[in-house]
Amino acid sequence: MLACRPFDTSLLLYRRGYLEKLNGKAGMENFAPGSLVAWQTDDGKDIFCMPVASVIHGFLYNKKIFRKLGLQPPATEAEFFGVLDAVRKSQYAPLALGTADEWLSSQTVFTNIGPNYWGGEQGQARADCRQSEIHRCAFRGRVRI
Repeated sequence: MLACRPFDTSLLLYRRGYLEKLNGKAGMENFAPGSLVAWQTDDGKDIFCMPVASVIHGFLYNKKIFRKLGLQPPATEAEFFGVLDAVRKSQYAPLALGTADEWLSSQTVFTNIGPNYWGGEQGQARADCRQSEIHRCAFRGRVRI
């Protein structure tokens, strides 16, 4: 599984045969037509990636570091933040994106993880309209960019 960039970058990968057509695959019927636009061919006939609104990013971890620090992979959000806190106290970086591409931090943090802390689409709409301040939520302090 991989995360697709919307529009032309992933479309090029599809045209070159690196991505398969998802039309008719189980679960695709759950996406609204408008959410598919960024991951369709220009004529709208083929879907080659799942919309980001329903894609969840995962986290990889270094098993050697976890063993050295006596940590277990977290199963809950609270455990995840506990692991980050424990790693932060060591010589290791608690969370790294592993890329120089700016779009990845935006995609991962602000599109996929952040909405859980500022109230999903409604919270994002309030922030876009400056009706609330994201920096007041639990999200701040957990992620530094």
